[in-house]
Amino acid sequence: MFGRAPDEYGRVDILVNNAGQVFGKQSTANMPEDVWEKTIAVNLKGVFLCSRAAIAQLPDKIGRIINITWISAFSGKGGPAYGPSKAAVNALTRGMAYELGPRGITVNGIAPGIIDTRIHRDGTPRDQYAKLIELIPLGRDGKVDDLVGLAVLLASDAGSFISGDIIHVNGGMLMH
Repeated sequence: MFGRAPDEYGRVDILVNNAGQVFGKQSTANMPEDVWEKTIAVNLKGVFLCSRAAIAQLPDKIGRIINITWISAFSGKGGPAYGPSKAAVNALTRGMAYELGPRGITVNGIAPGIIDTRIHRDGTPRDQYAKLIELIPLGRDGKVDDLVGLAVLLASDAGSFISGDIIHVNGGMLMH
């Protein structure tokens, strides 16, 4: 992907790591090791590999990396693999921000809560989804557009002094 991007699109200025996968909702005692490893591979290793490839191409002063994490990295909910994988992405985000700061490259994370996406619509029974919405002080789930403005800020010159932060977009859900 990064080998072709410069030829097809010009230089790479911004990387948004927006991959996440839940491979079952087992408890720690019941989760097969291969399911745990697959979750870590998609949610953490994928961010590492894409970031590593992008770093060589990101220009100094304007390069940006934005990692999408999730609320479960802070709440402890989300199972024995998903939440920890996203918490590790938060740590990786901060480490890369420290490492790349001298080049003027910013690295930040966005930690959404319940966002109206296919994963939530198809993967959560309606009664459970309604109970999750009750936990959100703003009284609704988030929309993808609720994340766009923040991503644009972090990718722009206006966000050039924000680095190493994990910014929550969850309607106040984390306050519970």
